[in-house]
Amino acid sequence: MYSFTMLRDRVEVTDNSLSDTSPLKKFSISYKNLSEVFDRLSEDFGGRTAERSLLLPEGCLSLSIEKDRIILYQVFVDRRVRISHQDHVNPLQSYTVPFPRTYIKSQFSKHNSKFKFSKMWVLMSQDLRGSMLARMPFPNIYNEAHEVCMGSVGRNVEVSPTDLREANRVFSLYAESTFNNDLWSRLLLKDPATQTSLEFTEPRAWFEYLSRQEQFPYSLFNFSIKGWHIK
Repeated sequence: MYSFTMLRDRVEVTDNSLSDTSPLKKFSISYKNLSEVFDRLSEDFGGRTAERSLLLPEGCLSLSIEKDRIILYQVFVDRRVRISHQDHVNPLQSYTVPFPRTYIKSQFSKHNSKFKFSKMWVLMSQDLRGSMLARMPFPNIYNEAHEVCMGSVGRNVEVSPTDLREANRVFSLYAESTFNNDLWSRLLLKDPATQTSLEFTEPRAWFEYLSRQEQFPYSLFNFSIKGWHIK
């Protein structure tokens, strides 16, 4: 059971099986010597000789590999995304919108020899390190936990402890799945430049507003969540 934090020039590794007082609890590995960690990983995963490489997905900030699950943190840069929305009254409608920098925590649970996607949490990130965060202003997210209500979406996405590139799909699982009105609460914003109030009582009105913007309107939001850690 190891936790990894990706830094600019090295990877910091925590051996969670050791006590906090152990001098071997934490160690660093330079990127050029990253394969050293797999000598330790091989014992935890059935004694097999581990592959001497680590294939990471887009925007990987940190990851925790345990015997029964993998927890992965990623940040996805701004991009324009074609999203869709449908509710009980209105037909399916598509919008091309500027999507904000998205900070995703995803969980992959042990399934046979691999780890299968099981849960996702999302926040909006003010920077590419995920240090200042805000609630994602989209539906289908539980308020307090920021967990996405996924239904059966994404259950076929699998990763291994040495190849996590399939986790690149978690962004599209969220952004490109059809939104509805579930778990939506009124979105009340204020433009700091004009002091004009903006109120969106349903997702469709918010998506229409976003589709008219060249860039995501970060200035309308308060980034007050400072970091988000593995629980």
